[in-house]
Amino acid sequence: MYDTDHFTLDDWMAQSKTDAYGRFKLTGFANEFTHINPKLNVYHNCNNDLSLHCKWKLSIYIPKTYISKSTIPKVFDAGVLNLDGKFKDPLFSIRLTSVSLANAHIKMMKKIAVSLILFFISVHRNSCHDAWGYDDHNGPHKWGKQCQYGTRQSPIDIRTSNLEFAIINELHFVNYEISGAVELKNNGHTVVVSGFEKWEGNRQRPYIYGGGLSGKYTLAQFHFHWTADHDDGSEHTINALHYPMEVQFF
Repeated sequence: MYDTDHFTLDDWMAQSKTDAYGRFKLTGFANEFTHINPKLNVYHNCNNDLSLHCKWKLSIYIPKTYISKSTIPKVFDAGVLNLDGKFKDPLFSIRLTSVSLANAHIKMMKKIAVSLILFFISVHRNSCHDAWGYDDHNGPHKWGKQCQYGTRQSPIDIRTSNLEFAIINELHFVNYEISGAVELKNNGHTVVVSGFEKWEGNRQRPYIYGGGLSGKYTLAQFHFHWTADHDDGSEHTINALHYPMEVQFF
């Protein structure tokens, strides 16, 4: 048995393919007796009794820039995969040495927080306001004709290799630690959480400033994007990789 935060899968083999963005998509199977924290988002085909003999499936994107490195740190869902191995053609031999459920994923997300916030502000300002739904008169076959006047529209693939870095001051989140009554609404597309303007007569309403922003931005609402399939729940992607869920703050 392994401890709840680390496990090892030895001699794991995977077919290597290159996707449209020049990354290897490695998909393979490995059988291993494991005892692992169920909060770890690694997909498997066993039941909730994680002490059973399970077959684990992992899909990992590795940029070609790592091809000459023997140690490959890579963020994947809730943790960090520490990988070592050597590329082979057509097979890639990989050893999954550990999975750390530390704060590395959160740290990575903070680095692109400003870009995401500015992006969502822009989308909110320029988005079309036509009604849409799932019926014949406003269903998927008409969505493309409703929002067709913008450029680089949602969803967006954030490619870390193309990010532009700038020295900016700290982004401050104010009143985000405060609890209060909110309004939850199922609008037919998602669950929307709002009502922050009512917190103590608007005095405790959450807001952000700094981080390159030109002013103070108050929180109006946030909502979620998810699907029944954990492989593609998020609306937007990072290096073509979807995550189980995405939350958007407006």
